[in-house]
Amino acid sequence: NCKRNGGDVSYAKLILVEMVSELKKIKAWFEMNTTLAFYASSILMVYEGSNEALSSELKKGECEDPILKMIDFAHVCRQEGGDGGYLKGISNLLAMLEEVLEKLRV
Repeated sequence: NCKRNGGDVSYAKLILVEMVSELKKIKAWFEMNTTLAFYASSILMVYEGSNEALSSELKKGECEDPILKMIDFAHVCRQEGGDGGYLKGISNLLAMLEEVLEKLRV
């Protein structure tokens, strides 16, 4: 378990919660976007952790946050109405991660 915000939570849940939080920020931007489309773009999700680092972090009660970045911007173009496809993809990914979190809570 890793201590965060004064409580103990499983490490896997903590990382997933952080990923969901970061994805929601990206989704919020796409919900406001009305002029750009991101064809063949991706979201890179990274969590760098080794067994040694994990053990050390847990002992200290600290956790590294995962990193989420949008990448591959070669085919961004102006498009009236924004990018509903990208928004749909983010929504689907969020739904999957939230389903995993729900199963971890049981």
